[in-house]
Amino acid sequence: MPDHHDARVADFSSLFQFLPIGAYRSSRDGVMLRANPALVQINGYSDEQVMLADVNRSASDWYVQPGRRAEFQAQLVRDGFVRGFVSEVIRHCDREHRWVNENAHGVYDPQGRLLYYEGTVEDISERMQSELALRESEALWKLALDSAGDGVWDWNLVTGEEYVSPRIKAMYGYTDDELAPRAQELDERTHPDDVAQMQADRQAHFEGRAALYRNEHRIRCKDGSWKWVLSRGMVIARDADGRPLRMVGTHTDITELKQAEAQQRALETQLRESQKMEAIGTLAGGVAHDFNNLLAAILGNLALAREDAGPDHAAQESLAEIHRAAIRARQLVQQILAFSRRQTQELQRQPLKPLVNEALRLMRSLLPAGVRLNARLAATPLPVLADATQVQQVLMNLCTNAWQALDQRPGDITVGLDEVALDAAEALRLGHLPPGAYALLSVADNGPGMDEATQQRVFEPFFTTKAPGSGTGLGLSVVHGIVKAHQGAITLHSTPGEGTRFDVFLPLASGATDAEAPAPAAPTPPVPAPPGRHIVYVDDYEALVFLAGRLLRKHGYRVSTFLSGEEALAWFRSSREPVDLCVTDHNMPGMSGVELAQAARALRPGLRIAIVSGHVNEALLGAAAAAGVADVLGKQDSMDALADAVRALMEAPPR
Repeated sequence: MPDHHDARVADFSSLFQFLPIGAYRSSRDGVMLRANPALVQINGYSDEQVMLADVNRSASDWYVQPGRRAEFQAQLVRDGFVRGFVSEVIRHCDREHRWVNENAHGVYDPQGRLLYYEGTVEDISERMQSELALRESEALWKLALDSAGDGVWDWNLVTGEEYVSPRIKAMYGYTDDELAPRAQELDERTHPDDVAQMQADRQAHFEGRAALYRNEHRIRCKDGSWKWVLSRGMVIARDADGRPLRMVGTHTDITELKQAEAQQRALETQLRESQKMEAIGTLAGGVAHDFNNLLAAILGNLALAREDAGPDHAAQESLAEIHRAAIRARQLVQQILAFSRRQTQELQRQPLKPLVNEALRLMRSLLPAGVRLNARLAATPLPVLADATQVQQVLMNLCTNAWQALDQRPGDITVGLDEVALDAAEALRLGHLPPGAYALLSVADNGPGMDEATQQRVFEPFFTTKAPGSGTGLGLSVVHGIVKAHQGAITLHSTPGEGTRFDVFLPLASGATDAEAPAPAAPTPPVPAPPGRHIVYVDDYEALVFLAGRLLRKHGYRVSTFLSGEEALAWFRSSREPVDLCVTDHNMPGMSGVELAQAARALRPGLRIAIVSGHVNEALLGAAAAAGVADVLGKQDSMDALADAVRALMEAPPR
């Protein structure tokens, strides 16, 4: 049987010699008595006795930091032991600096008297050098990222302590000593709407579901404003169970980027609205072409019916009402085309009151039930230098804004028009306008009104109080731009709970006022055309071809009608019959009116040609002139004035 007693009572001298770290025993007075081989090697000696003699003889302290020995002795006396005492020391043999980790305790007899001290010394120089290199490396990358514009943070996930670089603090308006080194400091300043997503992104990285942490959120600055930041980071230390211990990362200010993205979204919305308006304009143009053909047929046959009935017939009153209704329908089509059409500003001297009346007639058909539109217009027409379409757009936008302000509640919209005289002080207050006579166009509603903050921004592009998707914020800014382009001014008067009124000032044009259009009168009998005059009429709408042929024959002309440009061109090629005038529609399937004019004049160079179109624009006028067309007539007026236009063309000298 092994003798366990001998093993229990034996001393630890063999272990003392075998330990891989330094071990020693010293007297109560601090004289070193024994040192194991590891401690001898740490101190740079080859023999224990040489080392003991040298160390005990030396008067110099081996601690680099003054007072470090006293601190060690104080702990030993106070507690009876010292653990983990890390210090930088100087070896006695060669004055080389080393880092050591010391542990020591006192050994006492049964009566409690101190016998001696013993302890261990571990050389941790390599570890300390590695930690120092790591700290220097961290300092370098923190400095590099700070210099590149990215603020650096270093978060101890166990203690909650967080290093935040001066760059981050300056980003939010703080000095270097104003934010405590705690992660909570920035978390508490995060926008409430962004906290949940920020925490979710962190957790995804902590759990390994995301390789990197990445989140965009807002931070409240010292001055109360908000900055958008892009926060990126990575866990660089985990415990044995995989729990994160340390995380480092950066903050990048992306406020300007977010503002640019918001502006881009607003511009994209504006583009979509623009494309929508272009699509509406294209659709309206196609509908208007067909609808104008119908109206031309109605108005033309109505004119013939009124002639056939005679001026004293009892049906003339009813026919006049039909005529007014058809004219009203024609005006509606033209207004829809005008509002959806993209065209340059054309300032012309014209009476303002008829423009307002036209816009109000269209607006009444658009307002929902319960919204009353009241008009208080001056008796005089009030001539202004204006673009008719843009002035009507101003009124329509203001009325639409007033209607939307009522928020689906019953209410009143009042449109006023009057003449005012602005003295120098009033003109200056309105924006440095010249004093004088102005037309005052006002639009008022009895809705909820606006607060002061809303009034300050109401003319800003893209500013809107409507819900997302309900408006672009462009209406009033467009109104403001149009009014300024007309050398006028617009003002806003509003009180919460009492409604809103917009006043538009437009300078009156000098000269006599324009008279309003008289009511339609019964047509006079046609003047017979000179005998033998031959007219070719071309249109793809059969009812209109029939009507034009009948109307022109009634005026004494000989008429040949065709339903397409190709059909008319084939006749020109095969017939030698003289033609005094060719009247052709422009928008036809296949060959257009301009193309027919070019081909027909190639066959008959002296042929007079007039083109009729429901959409006369600069492009058409230019193409028609290049093709040698004598005149371009608007289809909305072609049936009423067709005979007069034909006679004028017949009597005009050839080009």
